[in-house]
Amino acid sequence: RSLAHARTFGERNENFTLGKKTRIFGERATIDFKAEFFNVFNRHIFKAPGGFDSGLNSPFIPVSGPGSNCPGPFACGFGSVSNTFDPRAIQFGLKIAY
Repeated sequence: RSLAHARTFGERNENFTLGKKTRIFGERATIDFKAEFFNVFNRHIFKAPGGFDSGLNSPFIPVSGPGSNCPGPFACGFGSVSNTFDPRAIQFGLKIAY
């Protein structure tokens, strides 16, 4: 069993959807329009400390050793939070049913 958020910050994320359904051509067809807003208030959602979610471009990859600026035996910046997930996103959709 994996607890993905046991080592990360809590998430406060509000999403919002607006939709409108309209009948056209004598009620034989409908048009559905939808606008979806993710992370409406644009809150910061931090990635896990230590680079767990940061992929190959992690700032924590270089370890100490000859030619390194890290003072200790651990990776530079170990345990610090320096990345966030994507900001607010808006998505539109249009569906025509006949």
